[in-house]
Amino acid sequence: MKIVDLSVIIPVYNAEEYIRRCLDSILIQSFDNWEAICVDDGSSDQSGSILDEYAKKDARINVVHKANAGSASARRVAVEQAVGKYLICIDADDWIEQGMFLELIMKAKEYDAEIVTSGVTRDYGDHCITDPTYIIEGFYSGEEYINQIRNKMFDSDNFVQFSVSPGLWNKLFLTEMVRPFFIGVPDEIKTDTDTVVSYPALWSANNMYVLDNSWYHYCQNQSSVMHTLNQNRGDSLRRTYDYFEAMYKLNWSGDLFIKKQIECLKIYSWLQFSPNDILAYNDGILSGYGDILPSDRIVLYGAGSYGMHLHKYLTEETDLNIVAWADKSGDGIYIIRPDQLGQIEYDIIIIGVLLNNLVQDIIDYLRRIADSHKRILRFDINLFLDNSQSPRK
Repeated sequence: MKIVDLSVIIPVYNAEEYIRRCLDSILIQSFDNWEAICVDDGSSDQSGSILDEYAKKDARINVVHKANAGSASARRVAVEQAVGKYLICIDADDWIEQGMFLELIMKAKEYDAEIVTSGVTRDYGDHCITDPTYIIEGFYSGEEYINQIRNKMFDSDNFVQFSVSPGLWNKLFLTEMVRPFFIGVPDEIKTDTDTVVSYPALWSANNMYVLDNSWYHYCQNQSSVMHTLNQNRGDSLRRTYDYFEAMYKLNWSGDLFIKKQIECLKIYSWLQFSPNDILAYNDGILSGYGDILPSDRIVLYGAGSYGMHLHKYLTEETDLNIVAWADKSGDGIYIIRPDQLGQIEYDIIIIGVLLNNLVQDIIDYLRRIADSHKRILRFDINLFLDNSQSPRK
């Protein structure tokens, strides 16, 4: 059997529109000692046929067809048969820039690193935003790894800021180190399936190399956002964080740094996918945002995943007066553009975005183009915890 340096794990479900782009970006990598394990998770479109087509052309591409059971199940099937010394995951609707494999493998071998991580490029089709790592490039091990990486992966003081992204896709793992975390995830876990593998692996690792580059293109598909909006994710989130709590008690009980990260991850996930289970508007206070009167005229800014869920919650579950919904990508009618704010009367702008670096950029931008005297409210973790709401049973 040929020794393979890298196993590429690709779960695929109804991705016929994107999977060719994904596989083509892998085929042009300058590093070529890899195997790709593509798991067709019961697709009802042409994804399976496309995978078979590519497998016939290149023996490094292996295809598994199975009944639909979710991404955790698909990854587990692939990881169980992976033979590469290292492992990386790529989502079927994303793609990578040339040179990614070579740079990650070189650092892993040079430093005997258990994990190599990099930044990520959020790809909106017509424009891209680079998410940095927020950690100085270099090798971290021993106490430096514990203090600078492991204990600070989720920066709760700058909610929400990931010092290390929870995504699997921008990380190279030593296969034997990470394999148990993939295999241990039950099929019932449908939400935060990246996080339940990546963070336990990071908490358990001894070292990591951090690269500044952002080769991985994490593509933002509006159809995926709308699909998420129409799902009730509360039960799924409970299963995910029950699993996290069980892992914590088994492996890291008493570690307050990890306990706080899990708690903040839970809040972030509920805000993203099911804010109606965790937010509350009582006695003129919107949890996490502060004082808002029913008579205040409100503009909600942000139409991404969180913005859509927040809009649904505010308009359907509260009596707050939402006079407009705004976003840079607005159509100018249902969702207005920021340059239209001068045409309406409002008192407060609520920011429906969570990632700290994006929020600050948005506030600075709105201060320049809108009435600088208007209140702009962002989600504040400390305000939220002061009036904390446990997810409703």
